[in-house]
Amino acid sequence: MITSIKYKKTKLYTLILIVSLILLIAFIIYYCLLYLKISKVSKISKNILTIYDIQKLYASNTNNNLPKIVSETGNVANILGVISIPKLHLRMPILSECTDEFLKIAPVKFYGNSLNSAGNFCIAGHNYNNNEFFSNLVDLENGDIILLYTLDRF
Repeated sequence: MITSIKYKKTKLYTLILIVSLILLIAFIIYYCLLYLKISKVSKISKNILTIYDIQKLYASNTNNNLPKIVSETGNVANILGVISIPKLHLRMPILSECTDEFLKIAPVKFYGNSLNSAGNFCIAGHNYNNNEFFSNLVDLENGDIILLYTLDRF
């Protein structure tokens, strides 16, 4: 009788261990895939910024048209400018359309006319908890510099 109870307990503990290991592996795989997805999107943003930098470097006039950014679903956005926060070593393009897809790539125009015009201009971007974008905004203090560059100024 005692061996039967021990056998059942051992079997139950083994089952709990196997289920725990499976859940742990699933958890690790999920976060690895999430990290890879964020890294992929971050590379897209950096490529957009590189195109912007090259265009500005070799532009012969300020009215140079940058390529449009097209999402997987066919949404189209323009590069409005660049946001730079030197203290955080952050430099990102600002896209003209606010969609979930574009929000994953870079900060987007949320509201307002345009950069350097009268009135308010609001941008939106994700906080990826130290993986990119605005995750380190808590490190900013009053008086820190935030720069917005338009297409005609760099």
